[in-house]
Amino acid sequence: MRTPTRGHEWIRPPQELLEQGTQYGDIGRHLLGMKGRVLVDASLVITQFGFCVAYFIFLGNTLYDLTEKQLELNVRTALQWQSHL
Repeated sequence: MRTPTRGHEWIRPPQELLEQGTQYGDIGRHLLGMKGRVLVDASLVITQFGFCVAYFIFLGNTLYDLTEKQLELNVRTALQWQSHL
């Protein structure tokens, strides 16, 4: 069963939308028009960018901690070898 919305557009029942693999932007378009689709898609892009930035910060901190400890170990070992000579 179809129900009319604005003018010639039709909103399909949710089951049909899910069977077609509807994306989040499509839901925003059905609810708020094209501005809704743009708003949802922009929100997803900003969210994904935030995840990437957080991951790069985590990765940088982890690599820094690993190299700092390794460098400290190398310096300590070098000083011990030097004291034995």
